[in-house]
Amino acid sequence: MDIAPTLLGILGFGGQVPEHMQGKDVSASLLSHTHPTAAALTPPLTTPHTLYFYYPRNADDVSIRGLRTAIGKFVASFHPVHGLSTSLYDLANAPFEQSNITDATRISHHAAGLRTALADAKQRWAGESALATLIGAP
Repeated sequence: MDIAPTLLGILGFGGQVPEHMQGKDVSASLLSHTHPTAAALTPPLTTPHTLYFYYPRNADDVSIRGLRTAIGKFVASFHPVHGLSTSLYDLANAPFEQSNITDATRISHHAAGLRTALADAKQRWAGESALATLIGAP
């Protein structure tokens, strides 16, 4: 979650978030009492209910980027030697992430959404070229 801009939004300063501050104010999603439907998985993925997350490189040299919607979670892990691996979970039907969705079309759709989120966050990632290959982008 983008904590600083979201806290400013909760406090009523959402329109005053400095341009140099990274992240997006998602306070409206947190404060609303409505829950999105399956439409949250259809293009575009950049709805108020979509959160971009990342974990820096760990001790095994793996870095992780992902998207979380109200009903799904896409995780892309990149290792410089082993390459890119992805996981896609349907949280509405399997909230404990017990089964990985392997549908190539849905994976490609979420990978494209992650690529957009990386660009929106102005964040570079070692796995970007592998992600682009996965979705067939230049």
